[in-house]
Amino acid sequence: MSLVVLSNQTQDAEETRNRNSISKPWAFKNTLTSTYTIPEDAQVALTSCKVNIPERVIVGGNGNKFYQYIGVKRDLGGLDDQFNYSTSWPAQVRLTADDTDTSTIEDLSPADFAARLQSRLRATTYHPNFKGKTSVVRSLEETTNKFKGYSISYDQSNSAANASHIPTTSFKQWYSDEAPYTDTAQFTYNNVNKSFARIDTSGSETHTICAGINPEFPLSMTSGEFVVNVSGTAGGNANKNGVEWHVGLSRYIHQPNLENREYKPSYDATELFDYDDDNLNIRQNIYADFAVCRNVFGQLVVYQYVVDSQFRFRRQEVKYWLNASSVFAGAGRFSLVDEPYERVKFEVEGEVVACYLWDQVGAVYDLITKYRVGARDDSYFKPVNQCCWCLHPVLAIGRKAGFETSTLEFREFTGMDITGYDPTKKNGGGWYENNLIINRDNDSFMLDTRPVNGSGGGSAAGASYEQKELNASGGVDYNPVLILGQNNIYNRDASTAGANGMDLLGYDKSVVETPTTSVGSLNTFTSTVTPNLAPQYSMFCRLNNFGQDVTNGLVGNKSKIIAHLTTFEDATGKLTYEPSNLTYLDLNNSAPINISEFDISFCYVNEQFAEVLTGQSIVTILIRKKPKELK
Repeated sequence: MSLVVLSNQTQDAEETRNRNSISKPWAFKNTLTSTYTIPEDAQVALTSCKVNIPERVIVGGNGNKFYQYIGVKRDLGGLDDQFNYSTSWPAQVRLTADDTDTSTIEDLSPADFAARLQSRLRATTYHPNFKGKTSVVRSLEETTNKFKGYSISYDQSNSAANASHIPTTSFKQWYSDEAPYTDTAQFTYNNVNKSFARIDTSGSETHTICAGINPEFPLSMTSGEFVVNVSGTAGGNANKNGVEWHVGLSRYIHQPNLENREYKPSYDATELFDYDDDNLNIRQNIYADFAVCRNVFGQLVVYQYVVDSQFRFRRQEVKYWLNASSVFAGAGRFSLVDEPYERVKFEVEGEVVACYLWDQVGAVYDLITKYRVGARDDSYFKPVNQCCWCLHPVLAIGRKAGFETSTLEFREFTGMDITGYDPTKKNGGGWYENNLIINRDNDSFMLDTRPVNGSGGGSAAGASYEQKELNASGGVDYNPVLILGQNNIYNRDASTAGANGMDLLGYDKSVVETPTTSVGSLNTFTSTVTPNLAPQYSMFCRLNNFGQDVTNGLVGNKSKIIAHLTTFEDATGKLTYEPSNLTYLDLNNSAPINISEFDISFCYVNEQFAEVLTGQSIVTILIRKKPKELK
């Protein structure tokens, strides 16, 4: 019987965590100066070990995700079905380095975790006015500087920060990816004079549809404006030429519908109906969440994509003439023929979308339609929901004999200049766009088809949802909410499943709705309990180069574990472990073995290295020949 003492370094003062490849605190080898002989039929047992576990944040396993919600707060004491009337959806925040890996366990310093938390919150914030505005810092005691938790601050760009960002890049073709439709075959965009021009000069209708979208900047939701000249100058003469034109705002769909190769949501049900079923009389069959157009008969048409009474998501007309606030209120559609209107303007305030026509004679914008309490719900636009938080400009131009080419001209676009904005990349754009990338299109469908996002049949009683506008600070009248545990009110459609961030972030409630401080649009949430910085996962010791027979049922494989270090649970600092009873494991050697090194490592139950360890680690093992009575 012999005792073997093993260590990665000579003293604790050497604190470097990644010292070198063979003497890390969590994995090291001791090379012998002479051969050590293990007797035949030997056994090994751990007799003691010593490690240093600093205060670290352990991420992974049961502490890997929570959800953030930006929208109208729900009534936690109310009924579950109130979520049917929410325009927002909880966004999942994963905290591991690889946000698709739930098995890896990481240890971070509180400062590094604060940086990770800020990065993840920003990545999964999809509202353009909130994007990139979240910050996270450690919360410390004022006198002792002792760690208390984290302060998470949500801010937003309000109306005072608005600036004109007319697109400078080319438009993307916005109908189909099939021939003959390409970005260059139907139109050009001059980013100097901001003119979008139909260029089909073939004399035949080679391209019936000529439409483009520009995803460079999303529109600000705080009094953001989109203005297009449709008739005033040579830069915008489509209305003067009497051709069909469309001006709209839309989410960005970077990949076409697999059914028909058109750039429309996969769940768009419009094709189930005759295109003239809604009597729009348009030929530019394009997608836009909100649109104003001139149809083939010269009529002013307003349309949107909403859920109908049968829970089908499709194009429907907005009956602006039935809205008492509209300048164009009356018996039916207004005719644009020979009328002095030269511009179309959209304005978005929070969830409210309004549209106008510029009367060049009266030098005034005439309201087409806008949400108004008590108005018919089919006479104004749906609220801007999370699927279309990031709205981009859409333009389309038709043609007729003698007017094969026409133009539309940008006059104003209050776009958000967001660093790294790219709706074709994961977390680079809006929520709908990200769902397309990560194959969560069904979440978008469930939000788009909530009753709040459709027409209730035209009655004032059907307009039960009060659309949110701006707060007193000029920001969107929304509230950030942290969802740290699964909650029924914020769990409609299983959208907060598996939330487990309470202990990690330092809260004693699963839903944190009330900020610690609120100044203008800046809302700060500070931990209410100090997060536990002790290990949250069991630790094991492995002897890697011997032949003991161990099975790890969790991973389903053979293992080299020789002991479970039970006293290291929920503890930090310099720790020692000495089992009350030795557990000997057979080394399964039928003959003596000569070895020249011992290979030790510490791991979690998933066999991942316990890289939380620092300084000096010591392991003592006892090697003996198996007693005759046990053979």
